[in-house]
Amino acid sequence: MKSLRIAFDALPLGRWGPLFHVLRRQHPDTRLQWRRTAFPTWERLLLETADVGLFVEPPREPGLSALTIETSPMFVLVAVGHPLAQNNDLHVADVLDQPFPGSPTVHPEWRAFWTLDEQRGGAALLTSDRVENPDDELTVVASGRAIATIPATLAEAMPHPGVLAIPLSDGPLVSTRLVWRSDDENPVVRSLIRLAAEITGNGRPDSTRRARSTPAPPAARLNA
Repeated sequence: MKSLRIAFDALPLGRWGPLFHVLRRQHPDTRLQWRRTAFPTWERLLLETADVGLFVEPPREPGLSALTIETSPMFVLVAVGHPLAQNNDLHVADVLDQPFPGSPTVHPEWRAFWTLDEQRGGAALLTSDRVENPDDELTVVASGRAIATIPATLAEAMPHPGVLAIPLSDGPLVSTRLVWRSDDENPVVRSLIRLAAEITGNGRPDSTRRARSTPAPPAARLNA
């Protein structure tokens, strides 16, 4: 039996199960092997031990291509009792002076997206915590030492009673992407790309058109 190794990050991606269910029906002789990963780092390649990946805002990496299968708004995660928790919504300007969970191992490009470095025009103030996955991040935020930004899909399923998720009205959209090696001609991988494009309404993965609503952009090279 053939195998397809699939990496996925620790954010809530369970709603994409039907995509892989259809793939399995089309390729019944293929066994799906799953690998859950922590936050991306410099030391670990996105597809180090996998054929494809499903990630939220993956960093760019040479030799990889991606299909955006969903975009969602950004939320701010704060501790219960935090001064920002009094707001029903927030703006980027409201949070730029706040500390964010930090870790020396997390990929700096990936971290910069979540800490709004582009909007700030510089690096965020980071805590000295070693934050390598969502559970670590929740612990730091619940303590009141920092805030964090998250996708709306996570805000809808927050597993910690000590935190609140508040919409960031002018924050960047967060993309969930299917990732594969650009030169991979595995027919099962190509089928998965085609199915994802069909299910999300993006057309062919190599299309250059932009969808009008979520799911948003079609395929794009991660090293573009």
